[in-house]
Amino acid sequence: MAAAARELNSAAEGAALEGLLEGVADVGQREVLAKAFTAVRLRKGSSADLSYGGAEDKYHNGVVAPFDKQALKVIAKWVESGVNISTLRLSHHPDVDDETIQDLSAALKQNHFLDELSLFGTGVADLQPLIEALQEHNTSLTKVNVLSTPAAEDAGKMSELFWTLAENDQPLRLKFLLPKVRAHDPLLSTLHLDDRGGAKQYDDVSVRFVVAAFSGASVALSPFAVTESINRHVTSLILSNSAITVDGARLLASYLVVDTTLRVLDLSNSLQLKSSGVEALAAALTPPGSNTSVQELKLSYTNCGGERCAQVLAKMVTANESLQVLRLRGNEFPDAGRLFLKCKKISTSLRVLDVADVGIPPSLLEEIQDSPLLCDAPAALAAALPPLHANSGLLTTVNVAWNAHQGGCALNDATLQFLLEALQGNTMLTALDISGSRVTYPGLKDLCDTLGAGGGATALTTLNLSRLRFDPSPSVERPEPAKDVCRLLTVHAALTDVDLSHNYLEPDATDTLYDIAIRRRTLRRLNLDGTGVDAVKRRRIDMILPLYALPTPFAELALFLYGPGVADGELDFSAEGEWWNGHDMTSPKMASHGAQLDLTDPENRALAMRLLCEVLKEEGDITLVNVSSHLLGDAGLRPLVDMLNTTPRMQGLKLARTGITDAAITHLADAVKRNTSVVAADISGNPDISDASLDLIQAYLTFNLMPANVKSLLFDIDDDRLEEVCYTSDDPGDQLRDNWLCILVEALLRVAGKKAAGEASQVAVLDFSNSYLTNAALASLTEVLLHPVLAASIRTVKLANCVLSGTQHLATFLEAAAKAKVALVDLSCNYLGDDGYQILRLMMDRYDDLGEVRMLEDRNVPAAKQQVVLKELDTARDLNRHPHFKHCLRRIREHDATLTVIKDSGLNYNHMRVLCDVMHLSEALRELDFSHGVINDQGAGMIARGFRGNPPIEVLNLAHNKLTVMGARLLASGLEGSTHLKRMDLSFNELDGRAIGAMVELLNINCSILDVDLAGNAQITQAQLTELHNALINDQPYLKAVLPKVRVSDVATDVLDFSTTGHTALTLLRVCEALGGNTGVHTLDLSRHPVTEAGVATLAAMLEVHAALETLVLDGCGLTDALLAPLFASMQHNQGLKTLSLRDNHIADVTELVDSLGVDGCNTLQAVELQGNPIVKHAPLQVKGLENALRSNTVPLSLKRVLAGINTDNVVLIDLPGSGRGGHGDNSAVTLAAALPKCPSVLMVNLAGNLIGGDGASELADVLSDSPHVLRMDLSGNKIGEDGLRAFRRALRECYTLKRLDLEGNPGCLDAQLFAHVQHLAEANCHPQEVKDWVVAGVAGNAEMTLSIHGRMSAQQFLKVNAKVSADDQKAYDLPPLCPLLTDASVALLCAYVTRDLRDIILPYHGLECHALLRLLDATKGAPLTSVNVKCNRIKDEGAAALCARAADLPSMAFVDLAQNDISDYTVTRLMQVMMRPDRGHPDSPLIVRTRRNPRVTQARQQDVQLLNQLSTRHVDLKQLFVGLMMGDWAGGELPGGLGGGGMLD
Repeated sequence: MAAAARELNSAAEGAALEGLLEGVADVGQREVLAKAFTAVRLRKGSSADLSYGGAEDKYHNGVVAPFDKQALKVIAKWVESGVNISTLRLSHHPDVDDETIQDLSAALKQNHFLDELSLFGTGVADLQPLIEALQEHNTSLTKVNVLSTPAAEDAGKMSELFWTLAENDQPLRLKFLLPKVRAHDPLLSTLHLDDRGGAKQYDDVSVRFVVAAFSGASVALSPFAVTESINRHVTSLILSNSAITVDGARLLASYLVVDTTLRVLDLSNSLQLKSSGVEALAAALTPPGSNTSVQELKLSYTNCGGERCAQVLAKMVTANESLQVLRLRGNEFPDAGRLFLKCKKISTSLRVLDVADVGIPPSLLEEIQDSPLLCDAPAALAAALPPLHANSGLLTTVNVAWNAHQGGCALNDATLQFLLEALQGNTMLTALDISGSRVTYPGLKDLCDTLGAGGGATALTTLNLSRLRFDPSPSVERPEPAKDVCRLLTVHAALTDVDLSHNYLEPDATDTLYDIAIRRRTLRRLNLDGTGVDAVKRRRIDMILPLYALPTPFAELALFLYGPGVADGELDFSAEGEWWNGHDMTSPKMASHGAQLDLTDPENRALAMRLLCEVLKEEGDITLVNVSSHLLGDAGLRPLVDMLNTTPRMQGLKLARTGITDAAITHLADAVKRNTSVVAADISGNPDISDASLDLIQAYLTFNLMPANVKSLLFDIDDDRLEEVCYTSDDPGDQLRDNWLCILVEALLRVAGKKAAGEASQVAVLDFSNSYLTNAALASLTEVLLHPVLAASIRTVKLANCVLSGTQHLATFLEAAAKAKVALVDLSCNYLGDDGYQILRLMMDRYDDLGEVRMLEDRNVPAAKQQVVLKELDTARDLNRHPHFKHCLRRIREHDATLTVIKDSGLNYNHMRVLCDVMHLSEALRELDFSHGVINDQGAGMIARGFRGNPPIEVLNLAHNKLTVMGARLLASGLEGSTHLKRMDLSFNELDGRAIGAMVELLNINCSILDVDLAGNAQITQAQLTELHNALINDQPYLKAVLPKVRVSDVATDVLDFSTTGHTALTLLRVCEALGGNTGVHTLDLSRHPVTEAGVATLAAMLEVHAALETLVLDGCGLTDALLAPLFASMQHNQGLKTLSLRDNHIADVTELVDSLGVDGCNTLQAVELQGNPIVKHAPLQVKGLENALRSNTVPLSLKRVLAGINTDNVVLIDLPGSGRGGHGDNSAVTLAAALPKCPSVLMVNLAGNLIGGDGASELADVLSDSPHVLRMDLSGNKIGEDGLRAFRRALRECYTLKRLDLEGNPGCLDAQLFAHVQHLAEANCHPQEVKDWVVAGVAGNAEMTLSIHGRMSAQQFLKVNAKVSADDQKAYDLPPLCPLLTDASVALLCAYVTRDLRDIILPYHGLECHALLRLLDATKGAPLTSVNVKCNRIKDEGAAALCARAADLPSMAFVDLAQNDISDYTVTRLMQVMMRPDRGHPDSPLIVRTRRNPRVTQARQQDVQLLNQLSTRHVDLKQLFVGLMMGDWAGGELPGGLGGGGMLD
């Protein structure tokens, strides 16, 4: 079978050869070519020499005549066919010209065997096609001979061809990796060019290609120079086992100077590199001005050596702070051992120095390998070594402690040697810290020997050796760190502070260490925590060593305190040693201890208090402290007070005869008050303390005896964190008493008194039920309810189950509860009796605001009578409510804006008095209408008294009443302090001219009143009304009114409007001065009045410092460019102004204003109004520039940053999402839309979750056609309406580049059809243009009647789809390349816009599946289809069956093309049944079906279909006959009419 296969292949190749040579007309040339082609085919040679030597020269190749154009084209096609040929010679052929070069270049793109091409002596002039083919496709051709051709005269092209061929001649791995290097492949981090054992080694040319790829320079550049590095990803370059010489090394060195990415350079086993090449590389890596990124350099076996080369390498190692690995194995450096050793010790980065097999003696080589590395030492040590060696006084502390969380190198035994060498002879170091390092016992022993020898660090006072590694290990038989430290403490006299904490210390030496520490009085601290030393000894050391620094008698007294001074929880620090008898406590009397201490001296006091605090800290059980007879003074008492605050178990304190005064008793009282455990204190014997102070201390001590629950409640009240003050107890012993309640009330009042103005209290409920409270408690609670802060918050008071009775205290209490608007007062289960009920009834009649008062189950009233009394109280409560009065009170309580007293409402004097008294309680009341009533002068007095509370009333209407001059004066006196009243109507009263004076005087005092109406008063003349009018329009009152509010930043004063009042330069000066510290004024209106130069200067100075002003109006102020110059200059320092109105002025230039805007200037200004200025007409470009500058200020800072770097950083994604509640709006979208066409690198825009509306969306839509680089835009979750979606729909009809547009979550998406149109138009851009055109037409409502899209399926694709088609049928398929293939998504889009008018479906050459055809048929239900062409797809029987059904239902169906699909005979039979139906028997309605070239359709069935097609269009009767023959229905006899006698039937 193998022989048969070879025979078959030979036959096929022979046939192909004959077909190839058919185009050669000349027989001789055909024979020559056939011979050459056959020789190559039969593998008789891989070379084809087709050169022409002339007619007289008979070459062995038989070329006796030059080839013509046709023969040369055949040769090119032969090469293109991929024939395995290595050499092709076409020398001396005159017809070989540029056209032949183009054919050969195209052929070389498919041929990867040809190695040599000779075009010697031809007419080739243009080598560019050949060069491009070599650069882009062919990598096999390495030799091209174009000598004696016109192209050889172009030196540039020859050079380019030479280097192109040279690149093809490089090893295969380099040719594979060079494109990745040039394309900056991020996955290529190592360029591994070690082709050990390969056919070709890497040489200097290879280096040139690598350097050219790294630097971006042209390899053909002469001279070749490297100026920059574009390498960003390759960090390792391996060129080991190469043939690189010194020239390649120098070229590589020139690149290393500019490179910052390479970390590893491997040139091992490059024997031709030699010393000169190594020296060139070392010079390139030696600072300054050299590469500092290479960390590993491998130069093993490079045939280098000698003293000079060693010196250059040593200089590189010493100077380069990044080099970590240097390998020189296998070279010749026998005399450089000491030099390399020195370099290794000095270098701060070198970790590996491989100098094996270089001729260095073994002992010296071992020393080099074992020498410590300075790079392994901590950075702090490396920095400290030079000044330590120099004994510099600038360095007195060395800290090389190590912490695992901080990282870095830790000091170890090896690197410790660097420090010990530096300490020799040093006399300046005072502190050394090596804690936490990796120093073990041998290192500690060396350190102690160095410090104890007397020649190192003689001034050292502090030594930290904590957390070292002294644990026993196999390498150390028995570590003895404690003994070494003892020896060091014995001989080193300067040490005062030693830290040995958290180390291993041998147990048998700790006693010796303790004894040395106790005996040595110069030692101040020895830390032995975590060392295994006994806790008692450690505590002794910690206590005793600091005492050596104390003067006498402190040291002796302190030693006593640490000894017998503390006994049974009592600390006797007195001078006499006398203990006292406190509250329920007894103490033994002890002997005197020491002399008197004078603690008035600050230094002595600090020492004594420190000792005392340390003792208290150590002894947590101390309850009594005696410091009597010491001279504490007020300053000495303060530390003891602080001690009381931090010692919760302290019970007693004796301060007799200590010299304290009244000034210190306040602090002591506060401490006793806070520390409730202190129940006794002796402050006798101090003559400067008054009896009042003694009583105060005693009161607090008594307070401390109260139950714990009461004290806890008191503290909670003081902390102001309670909403409900509640104390109830069923235990008679713990029930609340009157005196304890008084203390609680005082606390409530004290806390409320500390509240700022307007600040409310949190207390809402007072619950003291189940307590032993009498009527005295009611007096205390009345004070609480009368306090304004507490009255505003308390709504419930519960005093149930107490011992209260119906006395006058109850009436006062209920009156206070009514005024405080307490909603509930619970007095149930008390002893109030009938008097209590009578008092309650009286209070209900007097105060309508009295809330619910419960007096249930009173112990002094029988149950039957109690029910009657309660019913009477309910009835009285209902009857005592006047309807209109109740209505008015409700409006005040509910904070209505208007209160109107209806005429003839029946309200009396008391009603009016109550209304006037409570109207200040409403925060929303704006209008008070008492018109058309009987208000007289007495009523005016009540109204005036009500306005003294400054209610928020803005309008007071007293028209049509009976006011006289006396009433007007009373009103004027009451309205002087009203800051809210703006209008007052006193018309139609009984006022005369004297009332004008009262009103004018009021207006001069109260500048908030804008209008006073006195019309209808017969005794007031017109002249008097004019006087009142002048007082209202005077601008001074307005200025007087606003200046105090501006100075205090009144939040209600946010606009200053001088446009109606006028202003002067002085006015502006006063206003600007007041605005200096104001944060509430946002608008300043100075329009319609001239502003002088001084006024502009004042405004400019104010804008530089005032950032709260947002709007400045200067319309019609007569401003010129010269006047505005200072104002524009000040704008550069302003960061608050948003709107500047300059309408109707004389402005002709705004250049200075534009210069003051931007990122470095005012970036808040968003609007400048210039209407009515000459600049609008004469300088529109300036106005446009100002608008652009202002528009940039309207966008958020994040967008500004993006726009600033979008053109320089090659930004691919603009990511500016919002939160949905804030973010970028239309201005940002407009600004971004203007920038998008200028940013070709931007591919995606994310603006989701912002506030972009229709305007911003329209601008973004308009730039889509000008921004073809934008592929995706996310605008979901914005505020885009239907107008914005329509703009996108309109833009996407012409935009074919935007692939995805996200608009979900916008209001416009509620229009489902509009949203679908936009989505389909964007999605159609991912499909062929024909699909987009169909969707555009469908969206526009102009859907075509024919759906015709031809696919671009190649023969190979078709054969892959229809695998059953044999190779013999390939030539029969004519597949026109028209449109890319449709996908299922493409068909879905097409179906979305299919209408009922569709006539034809033409979708051949797409490879569509059955489900695509089924979707099309479903979408076209009801359409009068006439033809369906789905030729060359993947339609199977399922889809064809559906098509048959549709054809059967549609008489209009005339053509169905199912050729070149995958249907079977079964489907064809069904189609034939449709074709043979009677309704298809008329020539006007035939059905033509094509089913050819379906692999599963038999030839017989195909012939039947073809015959039916022919009969359907020729003769109906003959078709019926054929149908009868096929169905077996014709049994002979006569033929149908017109068919006999030969003719057609024959």
